[in-house]
Amino acid sequence: MASALTGFGGRTLFESMETGNPVIPGSESAVVFDESQAGGERILYLLDGIPEDQMAAGTDATDTILDLSAELEATDGVGSVISYPAVVGEIRAEVEKNRQAAVAEVVAGFEMPQAEIDALAQADSAAAAAAQAQLDAEKEAAIEQVNTQIDAELERLIAGSGDELEPGAISPSSFMSTEGDGHIVIITLDEDLSDAENKAVDAEVIALLDATTSDLQTIDSNVDAYIQSVQLITDDIMAQVQDDLIIGEAIGLPIALFLMVIVFGGLLAAGLPLVGAISTIAVGMGVLWVLSYVTTVDSFILNIISLIGLGLSIDYGLLVVSRYREEIQRLLPTIGYRSDGADIPKALSPEQRKALKGAMDQALTTTVATAGRTVFFSAVIIAISIGSLLVMEAQILNMIAIGGIFTVLLAVLAALTLVPALVRAFGVKLLRPSVLSRIPVLRKVTGGFGDASTDHGFFSRLARFVHNRPWPILILVAAILIVMALPLGNLHMRSSIDEYVPKSSPSGAAIAVLNEEYPAFRTPEIQILADEVPTTVADSAYVAELKTMFPEAAISVSDGAVDGTAMIGVDLPVEDALSVEVEGYVDDIRAVDAEFETWVGGSAAMQIDFSRSLADGAPAAGAIIVITIFVLLFLMTGSLMVPLKAILLNGLSLLASLGLAVWIFENGFFGLPQADGLESYVIAIGLAFGFGLAMDYEVFLLARIKEYWDAGYSNDESVERGLQRSGRIITSAAAIIIAVFIGFVFGELVIVTQAGVTLAIIVAIDATLVRMLLVPATMTLLGRWNWWAPKPLVRLHEKFGISH
Repeated sequence: MASALTGFGGRTLFESMETGNPVIPGSESAVVFDESQAGGERILYLLDGIPEDQMAAGTDATDTILDLSAELEATDGVGSVISYPAVVGEIRAEVEKNRQAAVAEVVAGFEMPQAEIDALAQADSAAAAAAQAQLDAEKEAAIEQVNTQIDAELERLIAGSGDELEPGAISPSSFMSTEGDGHIVIITLDEDLSDAENKAVDAEVIALLDATTSDLQTIDSNVDAYIQSVQLITDDIMAQVQDDLIIGEAIGLPIALFLMVIVFGGLLAAGLPLVGAISTIAVGMGVLWVLSYVTTVDSFILNIISLIGLGLSIDYGLLVVSRYREEIQRLLPTIGYRSDGADIPKALSPEQRKALKGAMDQALTTTVATAGRTVFFSAVIIAISIGSLLVMEAQILNMIAIGGIFTVLLAVLAALTLVPALVRAFGVKLLRPSVLSRIPVLRKVTGGFGDASTDHGFFSRLARFVHNRPWPILILVAAILIVMALPLGNLHMRSSIDEYVPKSSPSGAAIAVLNEEYPAFRTPEIQILADEVPTTVADSAYVAELKTMFPEAAISVSDGAVDGTAMIGVDLPVEDALSVEVEGYVDDIRAVDAEFETWVGGSAAMQIDFSRSLADGAPAAGAIIVITIFVLLFLMTGSLMVPLKAILLNGLSLLASLGLAVWIFENGFFGLPQADGLESYVIAIGLAFGFGLAMDYEVFLLARIKEYWDAGYSNDESVERGLQRSGRIITSAAAIIIAVFIGFVFGELVIVTQAGVTLAIIVAIDATLVRMLLVPATMTLLGRWNWWAPKPLVRLHEKFGISH
């Protein structure tokens, strides 16, 4: 963690991470995106609230902007500066030059009549005076006419309403806000700057802009200024990532600790899984810091990894500590103590210490051999499930997979080494009842929900209840899950970097002002790269067809970043640039034949390409997950039916969870942000991580049931005892992991909020409807067939299986 937070004098983890669009390499939208990002970085300075009397030339506000332009142009690394006062000033200067020439030409046209009048004055002064008066009137009228024409031309040039604009040129009036009380200043940095140089120039430019804002607010306190740049957007997102991470852990960890105190009845035992979780996150952050030096690490990965790392580490630590307490409580009576350790003296004799040490070592050995094996199987399944994201084309999903695999490995390593080591280090202290157990209320709650070691209780009674009516429960639960999954039929996957910018951040405010008051500079919903020069493109049949297809859209043609190319912008009158409607328009445009090569991009096109890449990679990812689960559960149980049933039930549970998440977010229930669909990342994360987490509890339950089946109990009794022994752990682990996930819901990042809620739903449904009802029901109906496998597979399991 020290490396991640300090960087050891270099870049910290937060400084090393980046934020990018969900681009699929080689797709049409990727080609357009790369073209749009070519050239130097562009910084926009948006002004608002300038008084009307300060908008004219020669005013203090206008002069301040002109001074800023001069300073920026003199700054090393700045390629160009365009501002409304400067553009208008250049137009005025050129027009005034033309005015002087035109007036001079008018005056020259009166030189001959003037010479004639001068000659007439020598012969007839009265006639000459009359002629002079008429000539002066004609000259004044001619000059006035020229000035009127020049003034109209000046107004037309500033408004950009004539044919003088080349294709793609922006009228000077577009640099003024639609409210008429602000300007936009566009600063473009040199494109050959290194990353370090770019950041340094960016910081210098922003410092000048901030100083100018202060100067303008001195002129009038109502002036507002907004700055938009790639660096500032990244900084704002990273700041929100840090804030959301702190908020999530500040809420989730205390709740998790509280729940574990209830489970274990004391702080010491409850703290062990948390130590493992914090260690996992700390080391995981260090791993991400190292990765940031060799590849791009997206900012969202940290929060996603924190979610999974905390959840799994607490899950695994809880299972290990619970099994240890179960084993030691079974062994303590064999050496003369009560199972709860209440009668263990504070002062131990050498013989007592030796006996306790032997019991603790035996309990710890059994714990690692049983719970450790369960944790290992669970970790392998989850790691491979997450690893299935590596088959996806999106780089961010590949990085999430790599980070997720490292996190799972760290979590299982902490559960199998650090937690047992801490258990052994605390020794007898863990055996005695906690001071907190003396509190009546806590003692009563712990007795009802804690990890009491018994084969009979609430969960065994629940299993018997299911045994007596398996078909009704199977049908009812399956029907509930199917209904929950129905909203997936209208699933709309969204993915755009603009949605990740916190609305309350300076960059979010700048984007809002740009879209509302400077429409000429906002990014069109659809961008089309054409392999042809702009003048040809502007007059092409292709653009004419686009205008016919979208009569209400503003269609523009501008220079592409590469010579000989053009960028066509289709600015649609829609509120949501990522809507299904706009996606349909993208498909319509891609179906149009053009007389030159085109690539259709923009936010909706990028979203389409990302979603289709997920669909293309899903079969391979699903095959990896299914094969992994089948093989590992077969090696664990020796059954053909158990893995098949697990895949079917967990698949239905996962679809139901995603459907419920879609329904919640589409309607904005429970105060959550309303959205027209789920983020594409969340779907991918939910499918991979969710399947892994569901299998986590499947392994917990099956491991205990299999222990009793191998010990000679009947199928139903094995289910009852296994559910009783694991039910408390599954329920407690689910409650804790849900608390951790929900803690991340209170941040502002949409993707993290949706991921936290979706994973919490997956865990909740799996730990209740599936694990407590559906699994016992199906196991009851199958009976001994639960453990059936063809003879060749039986021999294979006998040779390679891992049952003990």
